[in-house]
Parts: sequence; structure tokens; C-alpha cells
Amino acid sequence: MTAQACDIDTVDNPNAPTAESLLDGATLADLRLLAHGVESAIRNDMSFHYQTVSIVGREYYDLNGIDPRYTSELLGKNGE
Repeated sequence: MTAQACDIDTVDNPNAPTAESLLDGATLADLRLLAHGVESAIRNDMSFHYQTVSIVGREYYDLNGIDPRYTSELLGKNGE
């Protein structure tokens, strides 16, 4: 005797969903998860973003001295 439960959706890679998977019938839960993930990524990278645009805008200089290439590669050779 066999019993059948529910159908299992096949997901190629749950850690890297594609845009097509959202465009082809995303549920409300999928959209909420997407919005939560985007907000989380923005919160985690906000300080890096501010440092980068401040260095490029010449408002900030990284004085940590850990790797001087970080600032020099953003500003170009000799700060030009």
C-alpha cells in the first residue's frame, strides 16, 4: 500500500535563485523573502558603500594603513 503526500518542487540551486523563478509566478512569501534579503544586504554593505564613495569624492582617506592599494586603486595612480 502506498500513500502519496504532496508534490515537491524541484529547485536547481536554492542559494542562487534566478530572476526567471521570480518572474514566472512568485508567491507573496517569495516576494517578502526577496525584499528581506535585499534589505539585509543593504544594511550589511552600507558602511563599505559610504567609505568607497567618500574616498572617490575625496572626502575621506583610509588611514588604517592595512593595504594602501585600497585607496590608491580607487583614486587612480598618484591620486589623479
